[in-house]
Amino acid sequence: ASHLERNRNIKLVVLDSVAFHMRSGATSTSGDKLDFSKRQHSLANMFHLLTKLAVENKCCVWVTNHITVRKAEGGDGAKVVPALGDLWAHVPAERFFVWNTD
Repeated sequence: ASHLERNRNIKLVVLDSVAFHMRSGATSTSGDKLDFSKRQHSLANMFHLLTKLAVENKCCVWVTNHITVRKAEGGDGAKVVPALGDLWAHVPAERFFVWNTD
């Protein structure tokens, strides 16, 4: 049995810094670097597993998605984008933004 199955009082699972691992050289179980499409596939699989975990255990799963700055189209300026790309930006059922105004 999983930890959540043994501890039914857990109602929140927080998964932080997924972006770091996916962007900084995600590797397969054999140690090979994953190409972009395989990373996207891994993210989609992770989303489905986390959704299943939340539903089966009646808990909330909170996953952070860091932001990064990319050069704007046309070369002038920059724009803030989700670090895990568009796939993960559209995954959540709810979005919660936190930022520093300093």
